[in-house]
Parts: sequence; C-alpha cells; structure tokens
Amino acid sequence: MSEIIDMGEAIAGGFFLGVLFFGGLWLTVVKSLASKRPWVWFLISMVVRTSITLSGFYLLAGTSLKRLLLCSGGFIAARILVVMFTKERGQEEPESCI
Repeated sequence: MSEIIDMGEAIAGGFFLGVLFFGGLWLTVVKSLASKRPWVWFLISMVVRTSITLSGFYLLAGTSLKRLLLCSGGFIAARILVVMFTKERGQEEPESCI
C-alpha cells in the first residue's frame, strides 16, 4: 500500500510541476505580447520555471529512477492538458512533417 501512495505522490507531483511550468509559459507568452520588453518576461520566466521544476523533480524523485519516471509521466500529462485548455477554439492542428 505504501508503494502505491509513493507512486501516486510522484505522478501527482510531476503533474503539479507540469501545470506550473507550462501554465507559466502560457502566461509568459500572453504577458509578453503586451510588453515593451518581452525578452525580460521570457528570461525571468525561464529561470523561475526551470528552477522550480528542477528543484521539484529533485525533491520528489530523490535517487529513485522509478519515481523520476513517474514524475516525468505526470509532467508530460500536464503538458498535454495545458495545451488542450489553452488552445484557441477553431484553430486547426498544423499538419505533421513526418
């Protein structure tokens, strides 16, 4: 039972970090469009988002590869959901080059 809780904690933590990272990126893009100096928004945002994400991964995963992979899975799931929620309605997907 303890292992299931550990796995859930890692996935939920990775998901939370992903929402912070990609939600923060979306917010940065929106704010920078109205800014006179968008590079400042992007620079500060990148440093803050990356620092929080790497620290969170370090604290959640520790030395366990299994927990690191679960965190990464939650992080990727958050990316997919943030993209779905922030996509403009009526905008078509670009065709794949592959």
